[in-house]
Amino acid sequence: MKDKITVLDGAMGSRLMEAGMKMGECPEKWILSDPSREMLCENIQRGYIRAGADIIYAPTFGANPGALKRYGLAEKTEEYNARLAGISRRAAEAEGKNVLVAGDISCTGCFLEPYGTDTFDDLYDIFARQIKALDKAGVDLFVIETQISLSEARAALLAVKELTDKKAFVTVTLSGTKTMSGNDVGACCVSLLALGADAFGINCSSGPDEMAEPVRILADLMPDDIPLIVKPNLPLDGSKPLSPSEFAESVSRLAALGASAVGGCCQTSDAYIAELKKAVTGTTPGKRLGKWKNMCASDREAFCPVRSMTVSAELPCDSDLCDAVFDVCEDIICVRVSSPEDAAYLTEAVPFIKTPLMLVSDFPDALESALRVYPGRAIISENCRIPAQALEKIVKKYGPATIC
Repeated sequence: MKDKITVLDGAMGSRLMEAGMKMGECPEKWILSDPSREMLCENIQRGYIRAGADIIYAPTFGANPGALKRYGLAEKTEEYNARLAGISRRAAEAEGKNVLVAGDISCTGCFLEPYGTDTFDDLYDIFARQIKALDKAGVDLFVIETQISLSEARAALLAVKELTDKKAFVTVTLSGTKTMSGNDVGACCVSLLALGADAFGINCSSGPDEMAEPVRILADLMPDDIPLIVKPNLPLDGSKPLSPSEFAESVSRLAALGASAVGGCCQTSDAYIAELKKAVTGTTPGKRLGKWKNMCASDREAFCPVRSMTVSAELPCDSDLCDAVFDVCEDIICVRVSSPEDAAYLTEAVPFIKTPLMLVSDFPDALESALRVYPGRAIISENCRIPAQALEKIVKKYGPATIC
């Protein structure tokens, strides 16, 4: 993926609806309820491979127990993921090409505290069940896509990293430059790359032309050796649909801005992927600047912390933290965590933390618990009195920032 522009597949859900699946039906059940539908799904993916896709996404988009629960099908998680991944594997083997099969993971439909009732561990457990099933089914990598919440994307990414040794790509869906949860695309990028995402980008969201601004933001942050993914829809605003060649031309302009893994989302077909393959073959993506390593992030914004910034006095991470952060006038909020239980208070305060967050602790388990749930990239204080080996392990896993 470092030497060329990688081509991804196109739509699945809209193709199934064209074939008769009704709005509101469970796609996973619909596919697996009839052998002819399984063959339809396999043929769609074989078409993408023949069109030039280097990676196809298994049709497991909503096959996590959280999403399946809405249909009373949570107990089918392992069966559905095994069978659906098998369809994609058969497609790849039938075409006899060097194509990778990605386990596709999307939203759970749950809402994390403090905006809902689910905890970070609840989301982690939901994703873990699907990830284990897909890993056992033999997918080559994981794609965590169409994410609308940075917290949820982090839970899925951590589960992949902790439970498998496979690559994990993450893409968010945006309105303008923000997710539905209000997370800026730059904050998502910094936070997820720090946590170990092997590629990052955007999918669904909009047509390709509307993706230009977020791609410019990401090209500023991402280095050339981490793939920048774009997988646009055809425009869904009622305007005249783009032809395959028009779509390919528009996506090619995103590649010139720095996108290095390109495909299609809603309403695209193998004809669009074939034109895209022709358009990007022999080209290289635009250069990227890779500024993310020197940045931290809240869940809303990315920052470049420098030593000229002022740091607040240490705030205890307790039930008064939400009120305490309102009184901070300094550039950076410093919070001391003393036990793993403090992570719950930090979660409650997240909506009120608008500036860079610095964490200080003398206890490895407390620091790790805070870094695990914080939906951003926090700074680690130089005043942490944690043994060097333990601190190094935490830093390697969660990728916190330091002040430049």
